[in-house]
Amino acid sequence: MNRIAAGLALAAAATALALGAAELAVRIALPDTAEPQQTLHAPLPPDLPELQTVWDLASPNVRGAYMGVLHRTNSLGVRGPDLPLVPAPGTFRIALIGDSIAMGQGVDEDETYAARVARLLAADDLQHAYEVVNLGISGVTAPHAADRLSSVGALYHPQLVVYGYTLNDIEGPAYRPATRPERLENRRQLARFERSPSALLRAIWPRLVVAWSAFFPLRGSYERELADNYRENPAAWREVEAALGRVAAESRELGACALLFLHPRLQDLTWLHAFTPFYDQVADAARARGFHVASGFDALRGEHAASLRFSKDDPHPNPEGHRLLAQALHDAIRALPPECLAPSAAPGARRG
Repeated sequence: MNRIAAGLALAAAATALALGAAELAVRIALPDTAEPQQTLHAPLPPDLPELQTVWDLASPNVRGAYMGVLHRTNSLGVRGPDLPLVPAPGTFRIALIGDSIAMGQGVDEDETYAARVARLLAADDLQHAYEVVNLGISGVTAPHAADRLSSVGALYHPQLVVYGYTLNDIEGPAYRPATRPERLENRRQLARFERSPSALLRAIWPRLVVAWSAFFPLRGSYERELADNYRENPAAWREVEAALGRVAAESRELGACALLFLHPRLQDLTWLHAFTPFYDQVADAARARGFHVASGFDALRGEHAASLRFSKDDPHPNPEGHRLLAQALHDAIRALPPECLAPSAAPGARRG
């Protein structure tokens, strides 16, 4: 009995020592300041109007505040300066369509990945000019992105069309969101040990929940909601397929190549990332319609997701996230076939 008791005491002491070491390691590796530091922007003029709606963001000649930064549009309602409709000879012009990530929600105009990729491309090639027409708008879905290309983007005669696709672009009229009680229950599960004095529990528990949901999506989780719609909601998926088809057809009419650039969800950029099946589904549908495809997740794999988003509750990429997305898009554009990369000669000249 004495030996058994001694063995149990030794095992308990070893377990306590291991847990203590794990607690110390987590406190060192994952300090309480887990959220990224907020970006400091220049103070905005006090009389600058607050922009509220999609219509505000896409109206011509707007100058206002949106999500803490200056948002200006040109005479066609595009974020950024006015550009001549016909690109100058020797100019490579890209039309970028998409939602809030493409637009650069909460990010200064020159820090968006749209603006950054133009600078990266220009640094590679001093003989030509590079322009990105940023047609992204917060809140749009896949059909609206296709509309935006047809109604505005086509007027700029781009040589390349990039669709910055986010998984929530499927959220059209047929989309079936999780119910509010389901979402609240999922949040309660994630936050169960949020206020625990143990850094080990605070760090490990939400990762365990996310890891479980990566393989067996929990009801109320975003993974489950996307699975329900991408895999079990044919009407919602058909809207995405139709939009991809329209963008591909419009690009062909313009004589431009089309590139689908998948925005990664900034959550667990590791093997636990639960969203790759949805990226693959969209990528396959895009390739079948003639798109070239690039995945932002492949470029960001292994990065610390929390350092690339604005906050725990705001998954939009911060300036550092946009920097990495710009590099990924730059690499994808440079990898396109040569016939997709010829600068402007005459508007509408057909490409591959």
